[in-house]
Amino acid sequence: MLGYTASKRNITMFKKLLSWKTRVVDTVKMSLKSLALIWWTSPKLTILMLLTLVISSSLTAISAWLLKRLVNDVVVIVKTGNPLDNTTIVLGISCILCNILPFILEPGTGAIRSTLSDLLIADIDKKVMKQASKLTGLAYFDKSQFYDRLRFLQGNTTLPESTIWLLSSTLSNGITLISLLSLTIVISPFIPFAMVLVALPHLCAEYRHHKHAYDTTWDQMPESRQLGYFHGLLFNIKSVREIKLFNVGAHFINRYRELFDTVFKRVLSVKTSHTKSTVLFTLLHGVGLTLLYIYVVLISLQGKITVGDVAMYFSIVAGLQRTFWSLTQKAGQLMGSSIDFHTFWSFFELTPTLKTAASPQEFSHINRAVEFRNVSFRYPGSEETIFSNISFSINAGETLAIVGENGAGKTTLVKLLCRFYDPTAGQIFIDNIALHQYRLGSLRQKIAPVFQDFSHFFLTAGENIGIGDVEQVNNEPAVIQAAAQGQADTVISQLSDGYETLLGRHFDGGTDLSGGEWQKIAISRAFMRDAKILILDEPTAALDAESEHALFQRFKILTEGVTTLLISHRFSTVRMADRILVIDKGKILEEGTHEQLINKSGKYATLYGIQSEKYQS
Repeated sequence: MLGYTASKRNITMFKKLLSWKTRVVDTVKMSLKSLALIWWTSPKLTILMLLTLVISSSLTAISAWLLKRLVNDVVVIVKTGNPLDNTTIVLGISCILCNILPFILEPGTGAIRSTLSDLLIADIDKKVMKQASKLTGLAYFDKSQFYDRLRFLQGNTTLPESTIWLLSSTLSNGITLISLLSLTIVISPFIPFAMVLVALPHLCAEYRHHKHAYDTTWDQMPESRQLGYFHGLLFNIKSVREIKLFNVGAHFINRYRELFDTVFKRVLSVKTSHTKSTVLFTLLHGVGLTLLYIYVVLISLQGKITVGDVAMYFSIVAGLQRTFWSLTQKAGQLMGSSIDFHTFWSFFELTPTLKTAASPQEFSHINRAVEFRNVSFRYPGSEETIFSNISFSINAGETLAIVGENGAGKTTLVKLLCRFYDPTAGQIFIDNIALHQYRLGSLRQKIAPVFQDFSHFFLTAGENIGIGDVEQVNNEPAVIQAAAQGQADTVISQLSDGYETLLGRHFDGGTDLSGGEWQKIAISRAFMRDAKILILDEPTAALDAESEHALFQRFKILTEGVTTLLISHRFSTVRMADRILVIDKGKILEEGTHEQLINKSGKYATLYGIQSEKYQS
């Protein structure tokens, strides 16, 4: 039994040692990544920073050593009555310079650090934006865990910068500490050993605190996102109208306060625990240094060390105390930051979820048809199947309309055709080539979408349209032509600065548009492209009947020869399609032209009759 207990204790100790080894390795890896980041940001400034760091960190020890030499020389001069020699004068001047130099270096070091910080934060922001653009599909955006990670990222955009300064502070303190401890060895080898022994428990406590703080922060990430949501509601133009009309501002403020109180209690518990441990280790540190003071005085009385040694010790002990205290804090925080850094860096390790071919083909046009073959789909993380084994085709140059009640899966078909997702089962083909065999960029370049929930870009009117083909964004004739095709030209002609007018109220000087006007901008944006596939998902929902009719008359001309997928609840729009699919609960119920479906007297005819009666009444 005793042997088993001892063995268990050994295993526990081994696990702890292994855990500490892992922490140290993780910290080293994180430090190297941080240094690599700052190096690529500005190699010259990084070298300057490291040089100033080494020089400034060494000055305390050099100053203490010079003081020891100076005091010993002065004592000899006083005892012997010898005149002041050049060596003593040089020592004195050197001591003065060592005390002045930090004040000279500090502004330069601050300027280097500030410049590097600005460059690094901008570089990190660009990396975040590039990584977001690399996530070619939407699968991550359907997961709440992704938004937890994104919230952490947004709240810690300065983490690499703060990690680097933690690292530089730790290195600086380390250089200072080693140089100072090497001087104390001259007095007694026991002193550096005792100081390290006093500092180690504090280092462990700092790491544990940071890990506890990280766990608490991560566990509360959903609540933090909710706090951000409640706060943002009162400033969002899309929600603020109803909030004021229903007078629910106070309700959301109360929801925010209740949630904040819950979150704050946990945070306060972490901070209280840290304060208690800090007070305890400060006391232990003070007691340890006091005992070392007494020890030095005793050995000096015994004549084991010189007056210069005593002066040196007393001059460096305050620096040692500050350095030890700072080092244990910074090193503990640095080890703890490795946890934060892993979470931060994990965003950059996200990989696209869409399948890619080893040698993808370029997509240029459709010769025969777009085909959905036995396609099934459910959204990532969901058990609900949107549709199962659905098959249909859109012939080259044909306009196919899809109708059905809300939730039937119409917009999901659009998302699959745009390759925002891959089917759960089955495949989509263009001219008998699977969609994932085409290079994604070339496929999307030939798709012109008008989404139901189209984007309001707070850019100029011209840029809003021009980004439909970003390579032609500054091609004024192309932008004007697209605006005319999408009926946005009449809207823009009434704006104060025409195509240079900033749209939206988000920035100073912006002009907001009505829903129908924004939709015309979105439609014009689609016309910027030399598209082979046109996707119209409720393209006229915000337009009045007259504008809708005029636009679709123009659509018939402009989209001739373009393969078009149309989704609409307005049967006056749908009946213009070459062919119509009726979808219900993920299944195709009916297929045919408007006249054929009316004659069938099925689901389509029923829905058409209901809408016709509504308009007639």
